[in-house]
Amino acid sequence: MPMIIIDLEGPMAHFRKFFANNTAMSYTLPPRTTIMGMLAALTGRERDSYYEDFGSGKLRIAVGIRTKLKKSFHRLNYLNIKQADDFRGINKPMQMPVEVVTGHHPARDKVAYRLYLAPGSEGDSLPEIKKALLQRGNSYAISFGTANFQASLKSWKKVAEADIHEVEAGTEPVLVHTALPADRVKRVHFSDDDHSAYRQIEEELMPADFMPDGTREVTKMNRLLFATDPDGLHVDLEGSYYRVHDGEAEQHITFME
Repeated sequence: MPMIIIDLEGPMAHFRKFFANNTAMSYTLPPRTTIMGMLAALTGRERDSYYEDFGSGKLRIAVGIRTKLKKSFHRLNYLNIKQADDFRGINKPMQMPVEVVTGHHPARDKVAYRLYLAPGSEGDSLPEIKKALLQRGNSYAISFGTANFQASLKSWKKVAEADIHEVEAGTEPVLVHTALPADRVKRVHFSDDDHSAYRQIEEELMPADFMPDGTREVTKMNRLLFATDPDGLHVDLEGSYYRVHDGEAEQHITFME
């Protein structure tokens, strides 16, 4: 199984939760559907044209956090738009609470994620993504959620099949560096040091796939477990995981499935 690893970073992120109403809460991680949009921007796909090709059947995606993250609420002034002339700000602005993801020290730390991409069981979209990466020119800007939270491609690499091994989890705890399917985690292990005492673990239900007809109707959800820092989680895991050596270090990953 070939694999491509992509590192993305940006100053801030906002991945709006699907059930939020007038308070714009954010996931800490980009949902799979958001990652599909990032890849569509990278490859130059038109809006709503990529749901099948980047869906779970043709592309497996894992995501890991590369910097320590936190979330905070901010009140933003939104334009009150009811007709075309309102874009000039004639109406009074509306203040909306918006949850923003930043590095632990926003002035110096960036928000950074690592994507692991592999072919699906029904097809392979990796060649299209690899071609776009080799051309080194995004057709559209990549963002971390909303358009004003711009992100950039920090680096990417291809991992040879010989450096990827599927491993059946045994009885010993496994350190996993990506978000985990929550229903496969039997137990999370914590140590007694100060770092573990202040770690934040989140479990979220996130959209995973859209209908391929462009209606943006969600057809699949993922319930994921992850820490909000780059240290990974020690877990008793059910099923298998992948051991990946990217030329610098060995990482253990599970896909968003």
